[in-house]
Amino acid sequence: MHHGLLSKACIDIDGVLCLDPTDTENDDGPAYEAFLRNARALHKPTRFIAYLVTSRLEKYRSLTETWLRTNSIDYGKLIMLDLPSAAERRRRGTHARFKAAFYRQCNAEIFVESNLRQANEIARISNKPVLCTETHQMVLPNTPLRSLFNMRMPFDAFAFFRREQTMPEELRYTIADAHNCPKSRTLVSWLGSRPDGFLEAIESIRKICTAKNEYPIIVLSDFHQELMSRAETPAEFIPQVHHLPSLSSGQYQDYVRRRYDLMLRKWAISREVTLGLSFEEFLAEQLSLRRGGST
Repeated sequence: MHHGLLSKACIDIDGVLCLDPTDTENDDGPAYEAFLRNARALHKPTRFIAYLVTSRLEKYRSLTETWLRTNSIDYGKLIMLDLPSAAERRRRGTHARFKAAFYRQCNAEIFVESNLRQANEIARISNKPVLCTETHQMVLPNTPLRSLFNMRMPFDAFAFFRREQTMPEELRYTIADAHNCPKSRTLVSWLGSRPDGFLEAIESIRKICTAKNEYPIIVLSDFHQELMSRAETPAEFIPQVHHLPSLSSGQYQDYVRRRYDLMLRKWAISREVTLGLSFEEFLAEQLSLRRGGST
């Protein structure tokens, strides 16, 4: 509910932004109107939402818009079901089909739905992914992409990296921009804690690299949306131990070392600029935190 992707999303209301009405409240009359005025907020987004898509009836638009304003929810369009009554809506059973039809034709990249059955139907009809808040899972359309994401890969699935001493040329990251492609690549890393002003420091180094006809790649040990969204500065991520709580210290160390090595080879790095901890210092710090947390 705090991600920039909401600007390209369809969001359901009941069960996502607020609690679902009870059977008593859902009378399509005075009790339901009272629910619409006083619905208890469930998830409060802090970002702009492209589309709110709900099977609430069009005749309740004014009450719905008032509740959204009261809860400071910023959105582009409110899409509601234009039927005369809840009884007619139930007779047609059109909840998921209505949502999927709009999702399919709009430019949204994800739909957030509270009901798993509806999520499956929306994904099937729209051929787009749906995030189900009821089960905390991504429901994917029946495409090759779905089989990929449904795989249960063992931790050692990346063991082949240990057997490869060199990265084949075809596996290296190719910069399509003809101007940037011949430039040498410089890894600018900031691992560990970041003081105030770290963005300015990274931006200064990026400008220096650009002036020296180098192509910088930023490496962080935590997500930073503003920096990672800058198209002119590709950003990589080295996870901290708290990002991978299910791994043992040995598994974490093995994974992070291979991830870092792959990063260097993928980008064909020529030199490194270390602004925070070095990789070895960062790894030692993380392993120390893991040991401290397990005692």
